[in-house]
Amino acid sequence: MKKYLTLLLIILLGSGLAASGQTYLEQPAPVPDGGPYVTVKTALGGFPMRSFTYRYDKNERVSLWVAYPLNKSIIGNGTRSQEWLPDQRIPYGDQPILARGFAYGSGFDRGHQIPSADRLDALANQQTFIFTNATPQLHDFNGGIWAELEKKVRVWAKQSDTLYVVTGIIPGDRHIDDNVGHPVNIPAAYYKTVLRRNVDKKGRVRWSICTVLLPHQVFPVGTWQENAALFKAYSKSLAELEERTNETYFPLLAKIIGYEEYTKLKNTHPSDDPWWWQ
Repeated sequence: MKKYLTLLLIILLGSGLAASGQTYLEQPAPVPDGGPYVTVKTALGGFPMRSFTYRYDKNERVSLWVAYPLNKSIIGNGTRSQEWLPDQRIPYGDQPILARGFAYGSGFDRGHQIPSADRLDALANQQTFIFTNATPQLHDFNGGIWAELEKKVRVWAKQSDTLYVVTGIIPGDRHIDDNVGHPVNIPAAYYKTVLRRNVDKKGRVRWSICTVLLPHQVFPVGTWQENAALFKAYSKSLAELEERTNETYFPLLAKIIGYEEYTKLKNTHPSDDPWWWQ
């Protein structure tokens, strides 16, 4: 019962605060002519719900960001689908065709934006294996430091009431062909920005934000503490990320906590909060 109440809370937080076309707490503010913005719906624990939303760039054939809620209940249980499929929500000719992945020997994987391991229930997991959720990601980055950051975010989620996550890219100036010769943008950098909602022992809701922006290159992978130190070194305030990407993140939060506190959170640097790096 507790699991289903948690899922219901996520649904209410996500859908009950809609305003001016803004629907979900973790969804960045719409940009005029900046879409399409696409929502992927699923079902967890018998509850229909939104799994994630993404902003797609059909010219570069990549999602600029994917936004989704995350906690222990919503992660679920199961195994990886491994079956990459076209996205039925985007015209076939506008998406990268990646059934065979990128060319053998290119050094690039089909890197998930919303990680497969963040959605383990069967349907939700299959939905992470759509072509529009893949970007050309260096193999040793995808399976190395980026995988470690994904794990760290899941740890944060399990230690919180809920995380609201935006995973995104900084488009680069290089491209690689998909299976039918379409050029796909190779990102110059990847980021995760997470809004943490947690309730303390006195029932008070606490909010905090952490952003990590990593250049798309191979990093050494060390111990848990060494990796956390690297993420801390590449952490940014949300305001810094917004300046880099021209996006506005978590805009509905201002309606919950007030504009003054929202602005303070956006300008707080995560390196000043030791909780993220423990």
